[in-house]
Parts: sequence; C-alpha cells; structure tokens
Amino acid sequence: MAFVSLFALYQMIQIQKSYEDIVQNDMNTMIEAQELESNIIRELSYIQKLGLTKDERLIDQIEKLKTENHKKLNELVTKLRTEADQREFKKLQIIYTNYNEIEKLMIEAAQQDDIREFVSLMDKKMAETLADKMMNNVEIIKQGIFEQQQIDNDKVNHIRQLVLITTLITILLAVAIAIVFARMISTPVKLLDKHASLMADGDLTQQIPNIKNNDEIGHLVRTFEYLQEQLKQMVAKIQVHAEQVASTSVELAASTEQTTQSTEQISLTMQEMAANSDTQVVNVQETAEFIDQFQQGIVHITENANDASTGAAKTSTLANNGMNMLRETIKQMNGIGKTVDQSVNVVTRLNERSQKINEIVDLITNIADQTNLLALNAAIEAARAGEHGRGFAVVADEVRKLAEQSGNAAKNIAGMIIEIKEDTTKVVQSMTKGNDEVKEGILAVEKVNIAFEEILTSIQHVALTSDSTLNAAKAMEQYVTKVISAIEEMKKGIEGNASFTQTVAAASEEQNASMEEVRSSIESLSYMAEELRELINQFKIA
Repeated sequence: MAFVSLFALYQMIQIQKSYEDIVQNDMNTMIEAQELESNIIRELSYIQKLGLTKDERLIDQIEKLKTENHKKLNELVTKLRTEADQREFKKLQIIYTNYNEIEKLMIEAAQQDDIREFVSLMDKKMAETLADKMMNNVEIIKQGIFEQQQIDNDKVNHIRQLVLITTLITILLAVAIAIVFARMISTPVKLLDKHASLMADGDLTQQIPNIKNNDEIGHLVRTFEYLQEQLKQMVAKIQVHAEQVASTSVELAASTEQTTQSTEQISLTMQEMAANSDTQVVNVQETAEFIDQFQQGIVHITENANDASTGAAKTSTLANNGMNMLRETIKQMNGIGKTVDQSVNVVTRLNERSQKINEIVDLITNIADQTNLLALNAAIEAARAGEHGRGFAVVADEVRKLAEQSGNAAKNIAGMIIEIKEDTTKVVQSMTKGNDEVKEGILAVEKVNIAFEEILTSIQHVALTSDSTLNAAKAMEQYVTKVISAIEEMKKGIEGNASFTQTVAAASEEQNASMEEVRSSIESLSYMAEELRELINQFKIA
C-alpha cells in the first residue's frame, strides 16, 4: 500500500513538473516573440532615421538586427506547438525576407542621397504590413498558449483524479487484507496467552492446545511444548539439589564456628604486640606528610613564580607590539588626513567644472530652441511648396523632433548638474568633518601610546620581582628535599622493626575475616535453600 501511494505521489510530482516545464517553455516562446516584435520595430525606426540623418552607423545596427531577427524567426518556428502557428510564422518569414530586399534598396538610396527613391520605397507600405503581421502573430501565439495551457490543465486535473481514486481503492483493499490476516493470527495467539498465564502461576500439568499450523504460529506452539517439558525436568532436579544443599550447610556452620573462635584469640595477641610500633610509624608518617605538604607548597610557589615571570615576559612583548602598532596607526591616520584634504580639493574643482558644464548646457539649449524655430519655418515653406516640398517637410519635421529631444536632454543634464553640485557640496562638508575627526583620533591614539609606555615600565618591574622570588623558592625547595630524605630513612627503620608483627596480625585478621565470610555465606546458603524449596513447591509437575 505504501509503495503504491508513493508511486502515485511520484507520478503526480512528475506530471506537475512536466506541466510546469511546458508552461515555462510557452512563456519563453511568448517572450522571444515579443523581443522579435520589438527588434523589427527598431529596425523600421533605424531605416527611417537613416533616410533623415544619413548616419552610416545605423547601417551596422540594421544589419545586426536583421541577422538576429532571422535567427529568432527560425527558432520560433521550431518552438511553436501548433501547426497553425508555425504556418503563420512561415508567412511572416516570407514577408520579412521581401521587406529585406526593399530595405536593401532603401539603404542604397540613402547612401546615394536619393531622397526621392528612398521616399518612393517607403510608400510601398511594406513596413506597416510587416509590423501589423508581427503584432497579429504575437497575439495568435498568446491566444494559442492560453488555449493549450487550458487543455494541459484539464489533462493534469483528470490524471490527479485517477491517481486519487486508485490510491483510495488500494488503501481499502489493504485494510481488508489486514483485517483477515489479523483474525487468522489472533485466535491461536490468544490460546497461547492463556496457557502461558497458567505456566506463570506454576501449573505445568496442563496440555497445550493442538494447533497444526505450519507457519510461525505453529512453530511457536511447538516451542511452548518443548519449554513446558524442560521446565518440568528442571523443577524436579532443583527439588533434589535443594534438599542436599540444606543438609550440607548445617554441617559447615558448626565447623566454622570453632575455627573462628581460635582465630580471634590469635588476632588479639598480635594486635597488642604491634600497637607500640604502629604508634611510632604514625608519628613519623605525620611528620613526613607535613614536610611533603610543605615541599608541595614550595613547588607551587616556584611554579607560580615561573608562570609570573613567563607571563611578564609575554606581556612585555605584547606591550612592545602594541606600541609599534599604535605608531603605525598614527602614521596611517596622518596619511588618511592628507588623503581627505586632497579629496576635498578634488571635489571643489569638480564643483567648479560642473558650473562650466552648466553654462555649456545653457548654450546647447539656446541652439536647440533656434533649431526648432528654423525647422518650423522650413515646414511652413515646405507646405507652401506643395507636393514638391513634401520630402523637405519630412526632413524639417525630423529636425524639429531632434531639436526638441536635444532641448529636453539639455534640461535633464542641467537638472543632473544641479544635483551633482548639491552632492559635491555635501561631500566637501562631510570630508571636512571627517578630517577634523581624524585629527582628534590621532590625539587619542597618541595618549594611548603614552599609557602603553607606562604599562611597559610597570611590567618590566614585575618581571624583575618575579625572577627574585623564583630564585628564592628554588633554593628553599632544595633544602626541603634533603630534610625529606632524612625522614624517609628514619621511617624505613621503624617500619622494618614492626613489619613482622604487622604481617602476623594481618594474617590473623584476614583468616578471621575469611571465616566470618564463610559463616555468613553458609547462613545465606541455608536461607536460600529454604526459599528454593518453598519456590519449587509452588510448581505442579504431576
């Protein structure tokens, strides 16, 4: 059941992933179609600008867009999911190819300054047809993608319903099978549970129910039969051995009592003999322990003095390093102050140049206004000329647009220059404030440097004191070592005199303790034998 559910879940995830991939591909196709539409419109715009401005750089941009558009058209034809969309884009390819031929003639006319031929080619309306066809194809792609997504969404929902129904049916079948198997297993298990309860109460005379299953339940029943037979045999043997243990423990108890009394008498005599020697050993031991503690204290003092000396040396080194770092910091902060001063000068010069650029922008604005007036006058003259001045009117209109764009750009630049002047003024103020703070930081670091010098002097004094303490502690440690050696020799002599007496007394004590343990073990054994008999009597084996 779990496998089927997991498989169904996996299939649903794969379906969802495939659906998301399809949607993503459709969205990418639509985006590429919109990019193609934008490129074609840009190409048409560049052709018109070429006829007005004769700018040779536009030809390179047109050729670049033409190559890119042909590539995108070929890719889109292969990515479209319906044959109808593919046919429409193939028609668009034909129209675009025809337009490229006319476009080539228009470029040649523009290069030869043949305005009449250029305008004549533009009047063929091929550009408008191409743009309209491109926009229609983009709308067709959008509509096709939406409709295909609706179809795919319906298919996914249908598959989800089928998977859900299949999973529910599988779960119901699994539950039914589990109930049947549970009933087949529970009946013999209940019988075994009842018989096990009787065995736990001590009744080993009951017969196990006859269950002829050849599965694990049947094997369990036969194991219970073997267990019951083994328990009967074990209980019978334990009854015999318990009687034997009880009788033997009584005999051992009487013999142990006599041996214990003799051992106690010997132990008392030997303890009196060892009393005096023990007293002397204790006194010497206490003296040795006192001297040993004194030596440990001296060793501890030596270690502390050594650590203090080492720490003072390390601290002195760190203080020297800190002073060096402070000196480097002062140098760097002085360098930062100089850099900030230079930056203030640079920003001030930038502010002055921004003012000059603003004057140039005002001049460009005046030129653009005059150009706009000239273009307006040219348009009026072209209108008076009638049909012969039509091409000149187009040129005049483009000149007027360029003049307006130049004027707007000049206004934008003027606004940006004002913002730059305001920002540079703020930067100058911030840098001046930062320079003052750097100077204050230099003074603070110099104060810290003086404090470090005082700390270094104190640390050097501490190091000298630690060295003197360390030398005195080492001399005292050598003297105490000699005293300890003399006390150890005295202790060995006293211990040699008392060793024999202590050995005999210890042996007597050990024998007495052993006999006490034996007697205690015999009593425990007798008690356990009695408990074992009572426990065995609880079982019925016949």
